[in-house]
Amino acid sequence: MTRLPPGAYALIWLLVAVLMLYGSFYPFQWQNPDGPGPVLHLIGTWQDWDHRGDLVANIIFYMPFGFLGIFALPPRLPLALRIGLTVLLGTALSLGVELTQYHLAGRDSTLGDLYANAIGTAAGALVAAAIGPSPRWPLLGELFAAPFAALLLIAWGGERLSPYVPTIDLHKYWHSLWPLLAGTGFGLAAVASATVAWLLVAALLEAAYGRRSTWLLFPLAFVAAEAWRVMAVGTAVELSDVVGAAAAFALWPLFTRWRRAPLAVAMALLVAARIATGAEPVAANWLPFEPMMRNTIADGLHEVCLAGFLNGGLVWLLAGTGLGAVGAAVAAIVLLVGTALAAGQPVPTSDIFVAVAAGVLLRLLQPARSTQVRVA
Repeated sequence: MTRLPPGAYALIWLLVAVLMLYGSFYPFQWQNPDGPGPVLHLIGTWQDWDHRGDLVANIIFYMPFGFLGIFALPPRLPLALRIGLTVLLGTALSLGVELTQYHLAGRDSTLGDLYANAIGTAAGALVAAAIGPSPRWPLLGELFAAPFAALLLIAWGGERLSPYVPTIDLHKYWHSLWPLLAGTGFGLAAVASATVAWLLVAALLEAAYGRRSTWLLFPLAFVAAEAWRVMAVGTAVELSDVVGAAAAFALWPLFTRWRRAPLAVAMALLVAARIATGAEPVAANWLPFEPMMRNTIADGLHEVCLAGFLNGGLVWLLAGTGLGAVGAAVAAIVLLVGTALAAGQPVPTSDIFVAVAAGVLLRLLQPARSTQVRVA
């Protein structure tokens, strides 16, 4: 794992926990329901498990907490102890959330959520322990050497894999391919958006693996993403996405020659267009991610990942033009606010929050070098 400044892992771990609490306690409306109380109510749900989509989403939701815990805890502690402490802390955090949600309007308190969150914490911790400080597994070493690009690729994967539930149904597979054959939703704007998004994927792959490997990894990423859309519940392969990926693959040699500046401009236009046309979820108040948290856990996670990929990608590309992390975040915020005001749209607080977080993380990760951190 790439070394960060002292205390950086603990700081990021704390920020992740705060964001998890924020998402768990929204909409922050306290109530005093008639019932047996939070403890007895929670015990009464011991047989309840989440539905598949929410189960997977809850597991994924707590995996970053478990993953970061291994590196945030003092490295002098034995690895087994750090795993145990991380799982214990994640489970305790989830238990506190479930007990509190009993008194929150619009929230359900069940042990099913606690089971999923504990599994997610354990899974994240075990993945961190297995990867170790200097991954030697194929593809992982290069990815961890470019941590911010890795985060954006993970966000892209989280958006593409939603709703995270596959199905074995031949009829569903056929219906997933029908929009591709029929050209449903095909249009110039959709193709342009898909092209810019796939160009960003290519740029991130090149940042992690180099130009030569990108020519192989990009088609593999495309095939994997579209195959999942065939198999996943409620998703389909769209012609605009396929054409956009093909266009990105064809245009990529030009962007590698011109570096990031033209792609940064294209990304800025895409983000601005989404805001101007109202494609971005808009909060009814100033709370970040408010519209995303009105949905199911899986849908909300999808929207958060999409916002992270697009706005984080914009900050990353702008930083690559010479603006630096802080300048790129400021430029992205000016673009977001200016576009919203000019188009008469509400200020996109969620996107602004992501831009600020991306700038902070990028600045934090900039000093990272190949110095190693002991994990085991």
